[in-house]
Amino acid sequence: MDLLNGYHQLELTQESRNITTFTTHVGLRRYKRLSFGVTSAAEIFQNTLSTALEGLDGVRNISDDIIVFGASQDEHDTRLAALFQRIHENGLTLNKKKCEFNKDSLEFYGHIFSSKGISADPRKVDAIRNTNIPADISEVRSFLAMTNYVGRFIQNIRQ
Repeated sequence: MDLLNGYHQLELTQESRNITTFTTHVGLRRYKRLSFGVTSAAEIFQNTLSTALEGLDGVRNISDDIIVFGASQDEHDTRLAALFQRIHENGLTLNKKKCEFNKDSLEFYGHIFSSKGISADPRKVDAIRNTNIPADISEVRSFLAMTNYVGRFIQNIRQ
């Protein structure tokens, strides 16, 4: 699931609005809602959403993306209903076009989650397989970052 207009759902306090003031050709303006341009916006948004979802079993989020899981359909549906209630209580809105339900597996931040467990996204593995041999230290670092991301799925990676 995905939240509609992520950061913009969070209203700024009166004191915070003053520090977002900027100049335009028609005078001074300030934000009333959290903006993408604020340096700490990602951290503020993540903390706010994590707090809103705290205590919900089978619910995880990264930024504005949320997943719900359960061992059975009934457990999943109960957890989904609890999530909807919590989202409503916190005045948040989901992006209906980006929400998907009752999936047997899903891609979430470079990993595939299914009833069989967690695996590397095949696209990430293909990117590693199709990478040219690193030619300099910068390319070696880039390659190591790519392999480290899916490293727990690669046998003997540390050897």
